[in-house]
Amino acid sequence: IGQYAFAACPALTSITIPTGVTKIGNYAFQNMTIESITIPASVSNLGTQLFYGCKKLKTVQCELDENGKSPITVIPKQAFYLCESLESINLHELELKKIDQNAFNGCKKLGDAAIDFTKLTTLTDIEAQAFTKTGLENVDLSKTGVTKITTAFSNIPTLKSFAFPQVVVSVGATAFNNLPALEKIILSVNSNGSLLATGFPTSVELIIPEDNPYLVKDKFGVVYDPGFQIVYYAGAGRNDLSGYTIPDT
Repeated sequence: IGQYAFAACPALTSITIPTGVTKIGNYAFQNMTIESITIPASVSNLGTQLFYGCKKLKTVQCELDENGKSPITVIPKQAFYLCESLESINLHELELKKIDQNAFNGCKKLGDAAIDFTKLTTLTDIEAQAFTKTGLENVDLSKTGVTKITTAFSNIPTLKSFAFPQVVVSVGATAFNNLPALEKIILSVNSNGSLLATGFPTSVELIIPEDNPYLVKDKFGVVYDPGFQIVYYAGAGRNDLSGYTIPDT
């Protein structure tokens, strides 16, 4: 299916993609009024801005082959941008490697019931603003292979908790911007102090696994290195620091 094939066809409310189609071009269904779509198991390549602005789209089903697999490994840039009604998509059944920039930006009805990140074990890359302005409340990346925390989950008004992947090499300075409902960030056993120096909000609770060898937390909620020589995080926007004294070490 070529680029712009059905773009801006407001009278077309339903479409069936034939089995055997392997590629859907950029912008192919942009700004349509369809409410659901089924993508055959033969499709391996999805185009940029594929369903951009399909504000009535509620359900996306990616079919699986006889072995229970789909060849789709990438959700491209702005694929579902501003799909305001989208509330169901079976990402957890795909062996995804990458979710690109703004893929689901503006999908305000897309919540935890639609996306279980703990089942996306092949996922290694989530790009900037991929889930901005969605309806997610709890994001758990602990089972993924993601190593960089970008702005993928910034500006989500409903987000309450965020769990780190097992190994993170960088956290963007604005990774946790504009998350008014965020209550806790759950670090991994491999999280170290260098990650806490960039972009962490001061009003959240940091949860540190007991077997993390790099970080410790005192009764005030202040986070240090194990030798209590470096203060990494005080959480002054949340913690009551009355009576707190910086350790002599």
